[in-house]
Amino acid sequence: MEWLARWYCKRIINVNVNIIVAGALALGFTVIVMTLIGKAGLDEKIHNASGLSAKFIVGGLTFIVDLVADIAVYFLLHWLANHLPRKSGHLINPAYAKMSFLEDAGRVQVQRACLSPVLYIIALGGQHALLHANYSIAASTTIGFVAGITVTRILHTGWMWLEERKLAKEHGHTHVIAPSEQRPAA
Repeated sequence: MEWLARWYCKRIINVNVNIIVAGALALGFTVIVMTLIGKAGLDEKIHNASGLSAKFIVGGLTFIVDLVADIAVYFLLHWLANHLPRKSGHLINPAYAKMSFLEDAGRVQVQRACLSPVLYIIALGGQHALLHANYSIAASTTIGFVAGITVTRILHTGWMWLEERKLAKEHGHTHVIAPSEQRPAA
């Protein structure tokens, strides 16, 4: 179990795990909300009032619900993984050791924002195409977002890997145990 904890403490691992978990939880929440919106006929009501395509409205509402849910869950998971005070030492990347929670999580969110056009073009484009192919809102949302998350995780992992290699060269190492959180001698 200690191996798993040490592995998870590696920034590139916990950021990816946290983003995937946040994406999955946000996706589940989004699918439930969008299914309820569809069953309540809210998309049709907005369509009738605005003249916009019901499928376009589903895509817009999906974007808003997913974005809010994903960011909220990610910030919670990132804080738990990287900033929750611990009694025992944990691995950290020296370049991130002195960053505040908001600065650290904000850096990841900026990277994600740069990749979000890729995510949402794949996710919402896939959802839109599948809605036109008569898939349900739940199925089209799920398939679109799983594809978008997969592609952006690959791209973001490469970005973080390159960034960590650069920072490791600058610091002369990759990971250390935080001095203030050294494990007591056995």
